[in-house]
Parts: sequence; C-alpha cells; structure tokens
Amino acid sequence: MYTSLLLCMILFAFQFYPIDSIVTYKNCNEAIWMNKESGDYFIQPLAEGGIANVYCEIQNNFTLVSFVKPNTKPNTYLRQVPAKTYFISYSNFTDNDMSKFMEEAKFNCRQFFNYTERNAHISHQKFTFWDNTVIPLQSNIDGGCLCLISGVCEISGSPNTSCNAISEAVDTEQYTDYGRIAVKKERLPVKAVTFGDIDGSHEYIYYTLEDLICEEEIYPKVNVLETSDFCSSTNWNILFDANSTSFQSLTIKQQGGDCENIMLFGRVPQKYQSCKRIETNSCEYDCEIASDEFHIYINEKTNINICELEFRYQNLK
Repeated sequence: MYTSLLLCMILFAFQFYPIDSIVTYKNCNEAIWMNKESGDYFIQPLAEGGIANVYCEIQNNFTLVSFVKPNTKPNTYLRQVPAKTYFISYSNFTDNDMSKFMEEAKFNCRQFFNYTERNAHISHQKFTFWDNTVIPLQSNIDGGCLCLISGVCEISGSPNTSCNAISEAVDTEQYTDYGRIAVKKERLPVKAVTFGDIDGSHEYIYYTLEDLICEEEIYPKVNVLETSDFCSSTNWNILFDANSTSFQSLTIKQQGGDCENIMLFGRVPQKYQSCKRIETNSCEYDCEIASDEFHIYINEKTNINICELEFRYQNLK
C-alpha cells in the first residue's frame, strides 16, 4: 500500500514538473543575456551535469555577480558533540560541475564565514577547500591574515592578528569572528568544515557559511556578419541589439599593418559618423554614438588582417 502510494506521488510530480521543462543555462552570463534581467536561474555548467539554482545579478551595468548557496543552515549550532567533519555541497553540483563553474567565473570568487565559539580550542577547527587543501582556522598559509577569517585583520590593520586577538575574551569566554575567508581564490569554495573540542556542556560553536560570490566583467554580444575563425582582411559589419546596449569603445587586434589604415563608422540617422582613435599608436576607438550598426573599413591597399574585436559598453537595460 505504502509503495503504491509513493509511486503515484512520484508519477504525479513528474507529470506536473517534468525535468525537461526546466530551462538551464551554462552560466550566469548566458542567463542574463537570454533574459535581460537579474534573477534566479538554473545553472548547468556541464551537459547532463548537476544543476544549481543560482542568483545572477548585474551591478553597475558591467559587472556580473553570481551567488551560489551552500547546502548548510545559517547559524548552525554545535554543542556536546564529538569532533566531526561536516561536508558541504552546493545544490546538485558535483566536483566536476563546480570546477567548470569556477573556471567559467575565472576563479574571481570570494566567500564569507561567521564563527562564534565558547571554550572550544581553536586548534581543532579546520577548513577543507575545493582543491582538497585542509587549512586550520588559525593559519596564514596563503598570506593576508594570520586568521583564516580575515575580518580581524581588516579591523586591526595587521596581517598578524590572531582569530581572537581583537577581543578581550579568553578561551573560556565567547567570541565572534566574521569576514572573508583568506585563501587564494583558486582554492574556493569551502568543501568541508571540521570542528572539535565541543563535547562538553560548556562548549559550543555557531557558524554560518555564506554564499559563494563570483564576479566578472561582461561585454555585449554582437552579430559579426562578415568574419571567419581566422584573421580576415575583409571589411566588417557589426550589428547590436538596440534594446540592450551601445558600446563605448572598441579595440581591434590586427596583423600586417598600421591602425591608421582602419576606420570605424557608426550609423546615425541618414549618415555615418566616424569614431575617433583614442591614441595615434593604438587600435582603440572611442564611439560615443547612439547606434546599433557599425562598420569597420580597411584600406584595400594595405595587407591588414583583423583578428579580434574587444568591446566595452555603456549600458545594459
């Protein structure tokens, strides 16, 4: 009876919430460009890999911020328990999924930790990171701060501040440390925490591991109509989505000639307006033109090949 009921519940769930109906994105960059707004999105870094619900946010028009929640409860309370390692996951990401996510984010991530303890000796507390490095709480293996929670060093102004050095507390009293986890970005996120010396009634720990936060600078996607996978000597036409962005400057990487033989024009009503080269010896152009169509013209008497275009934009709506 119980088995039949459980089976019916599962079939009901799949009928109304089929897995195929979930829209996934490779990363936050793709999600933002497809939807044009900040929000919660299902991120799947690897095809057929794990899926995580990630909050993707645009800040200051050019910074993309991803927030990945760890599967831990805020203010987890530990008291009268033996020493133990608590493993941390991030939604349904596997090790390979998280590694790919971090690679897409160029490892430009950070994570904060809030730690309160009473009479639990600091030598028992350790962190395991995604690269499987185990680092004690009182450690400066990567420099920056003697305490793995860097807030104490930021407050004291000294990198040699111990985790409880700025407090008047002694080992039998309660103290709290909060701040960024002071390790190399390539080690993140936190994979496990180990706590000990909390088996007595007068010993306890509260801790909160906050979201993994990653940032990257993003650029508008463009439709390059005349190009190929290799350097090209043809003229280029570039179309922008007029509802999303207008670019401020363009850098052209070329071979076989001087930038003075390359001209960039933006289409404005009934005419084309040229963009100014920022420096005479560079191929960076300043384009303060409200246009969704630009043309790159190459002097046909030269042997210049355009290999790469790099855009910087003004707004993302």
